[in-house]
Amino acid sequence: MNHFVRRPRKVGTSGALAIALFAFLNACTGTKTEQSSVYQDAYEDGCDSGYTQAFGSTVPRSADKDERQYTTDVNYRRGWYDGYRQCYADATRAIQSRSGGGGR
Repeated sequence: MNHFVRRPRKVGTSGALAIALFAFLNACTGTKTEQSSVYQDAYEDGCDSGYTQAFGSTVPRSADKDERQYTTDVNYRRGWYDGYRQCYADATRAIQSRSGGGGR
């Protein structure tokens, strides 16, 4: 009986970047279905804003905060904040891993 030992492959810099980018993009597209549509829309707006803030001018701004709704609707405010926080953090980690400054 032959037993093969599978050894883990090393992931190169481009492979690590691809993995980080996939995780980064997947995080913001995976809104929770149990949340209201207002929350989900706000999450996407906040996510776009988080990416823009983290990447600066390298990513065009496609959505922004609806100030009126942000100040009057708690679901919109929570969704926007959650999306911004998550996507900004993911983008920052992707930038750090790409530049070799991951630190962890």
